[in-house]
Amino acid sequence: MKTIRAACALLSCIAACSVGPSVLAQVSAPPETVTYRVKAGDSLYGLSQKYFAPRTAYLTVQRMNRIANPYAIPPGTVLKIPVNLLKATPLDAQLAAFQGAIRIERGGTVLTPAVGMPITPGQIVQTGEVGFLTLALSNGSRITLPSNSRVRILHMRRFLLTGSTDFDFALDQGRAQTKVTPIKDGNSRFRLRTPIAVSAVRGTEFRIGYDPKRGPSLTEVIEGGVAVDAKAGAGAVVSGGFGATANADGRVETEKLLAAPAVLKPGRLQKEPVVEFALQPVDTARGYLVQLAKDAGFVDMIAEQLNEAAKAQFGAIPDGNYFVRAMAVAPSGLQGMSETYGIRRQLTALGASAGALGPGQYQFKWFGSGAGKRIYRFQLLAQADGGLPLVDETGLEKSEVVMSGLTPGVYFWRVGVRQFGESGVTENWTPAEKFTISAPE
Repeated sequence: MKTIRAACALLSCIAACSVGPSVLAQVSAPPETVTYRVKAGDSLYGLSQKYFAPRTAYLTVQRMNRIANPYAIPPGTVLKIPVNLLKATPLDAQLAAFQGAIRIERGGTVLTPAVGMPITPGQIVQTGEVGFLTLALSNGSRITLPSNSRVRILHMRRFLLTGSTDFDFALDQGRAQTKVTPIKDGNSRFRLRTPIAVSAVRGTEFRIGYDPKRGPSLTEVIEGGVAVDAKAGAGAVVSGGFGATANADGRVETEKLLAAPAVLKPGRLQKEPVVEFALQPVDTARGYLVQLAKDAGFVDMIAEQLNEAAKAQFGAIPDGNYFVRAMAVAPSGLQGMSETYGIRRQLTALGASAGALGPGQYQFKWFGSGAGKRIYRFQLLAQADGGLPLVDETGLEKSEVVMSGLTPGVYFWRVGVRQFGESGVTENWTPAEKFTISAPE
């Protein structure tokens, strides 16, 4: 496989035209080797006995660096050492949050998930059709998996010789969003790979996606920069606000990510059984992804929906404060930028029906759901758009009203509810319904 460093070198002239120097420095890909500056008293043989595996690995390093005498090296000499020859201590992560169906596996054994449990190299983490999880890594970075995603933990380690870290993950299917703590050590590295491409970063926020049935490998950079290297061909340096598609034939194509679709009326109270969001459509979008979470960082996601239309609906959302964000999906499959909105959910559902009990008698019934005491109000109107009610019954705790003695004509009626819950008082009304009393023949 062509190394990520080679990809960046080949593209450095192109990238310099579109990415500033600070971003280029940020995404210069970590090497497959680490560098070590020889100190007084060091010898290649001595370093090998303490830091290499196997101990005879010094012979490889000696040839690679053209060292004449492995027992005497001038201080200040810079050695390049392949990472596969270095001893390392394992690092771990923690399961920071999860919702729904998830699976954590090691060596064919399925582990019972629990918040705070350690995640170690060799494990596989997977989300089901309605499942979400977030891993918190030891360096402060995090990886969030939405539904139907699978990641293998390849490496999380610290090299004894340099103290540098190596994080390496493989996304077999689905998507992963990653926020990487800036890496200041030139020997450290952080990579997410798919079967088609490798994305290497030194501190950024980005997403990757891969569908083995459809392809290609997707990389979307929210901020910072990412070096994307296709296993079968080219590479690219992708800056914030842009994305890259890497195909199995080696092609890597970049494009600007679509703008965030605005969530319309995000401040309205979500009172109905179904939590609904309408979005401002984005030109050229083929679909929209809407996600809900308990926190603004979307560490603890609870639901998501992908639709062709600029809207989303979620059922069975408990009362509380949440955050919503939406992304437009480009024809290439790349998901665009997003904005986060805070929302309040307080179920105050209300429905009603009407029917005749007998000659001259009419029954109006209502029903609904929501936490807290509910007080109802019934109104009979002469017109749909309001006006002075013909009947206005307030303070009702029962769920029906029976009326008689109504003269022939056209009427409108509606029912309101005031719900007294822990988070305050909410109010809801049914739409004004029309009914007609015909004159006797």
